[in-house]
Amino acid sequence: MDYRAIIRTAAVAAAMITMTVTTPAAADQQSGSSQLSAQVTFPEIKHVQSGKCLAASTSIGVVLRDCNGSTYQQWYKDSTNNGISIVHQQSRKCLDGSVEKGIRLVDCRGNLYQRWYIYDTGSVPNLQNGKCLAASVSLGVKLRDCNGTNYQHWS
Repeated sequence: MDYRAIIRTAAVAAAMITMTVTTPAAADQQSGSSQLSAQVTFPEIKHVQSGKCLAASTSIGVVLRDCNGSTYQQWYKDSTNNGISIVHQQSRKCLDGSVEKGIRLVDCRGNLYQRWYIYDTGSVPNLQNGKCLAASVSLGVKLRDCNGTNYQHWS
């Protein structure tokens, strides 16, 4: 079974599960609410092959940089009915995986280009196009056909 078939199967299974998600903005608006939050903070997304961290800003875009714990390298995962959104802590924008426009930060709209899976193997495929988050120091952060190479492993 190829990655796209696996992703489609996982998307159908995930769509069958109903869960309530609270984003930081919604949490501020719903203070005092007993709504379940599926938000998980993680300090960095580390590229295994290079040892560098996924960093981003609205001015430089999404790049690999030496890990230093700055707010530009902090992310959180927000579970959705299909996959997760990867949200940049500093800008509150979502990691978007458009094949035409590349990996970028954009306002969170919940579309499939902003939904990802994070597998235990370290691969991070995009729900919309089935391509994996890949990076190299020389080529930057891209979407590539999932092939299990070290360039597509994240921790």
